[in-house]
Amino acid sequence: MEIQIGLDFVQISRIREVYNRYGERFLTRIFTEEERRVCFRRRDPVPCLAGRFSAKEAVMKALGTGARQGVNFSQIEIGKEPSGKPVVILRGKAKDVLGERKIEVSITHSKEIAGAVAVVYEKEG
Repeated sequence: MEIQIGLDFVQISRIREVYNRYGERFLTRIFTEEERRVCFRRRDPVPCLAGRFSAKEAVMKALGTGARQGVNFSQIEIGKEPSGKPVVILRGKAKDVLGERKIEVSITHSKEIAGAVAVVYEKEG
């Protein structure tokens, strides 16, 4: 079974700087409406945004596309199941690249850094 892994870390302060500088332009370019809604329910939305940013980067790496081969941030949404487990929702070119395979993601963060790992693998049988 072929497995592809993507890993990404980002400084939360870097996401805060970009958000403070570009505001809504940054948010709408990178995050879906649902992601913004979820993160802005928190007192400080930036760690949540940083985690999702890192997860999107990890997904692009696991897909083998990076952000330059027709897959962009808006085609990747990081949602969550009722249990809190993050789930990847793909649209457009990102969904086409995934094909019949499956994808899983895990997100973590401390006060300073957010990180994520994404795993793409073939569905069984």
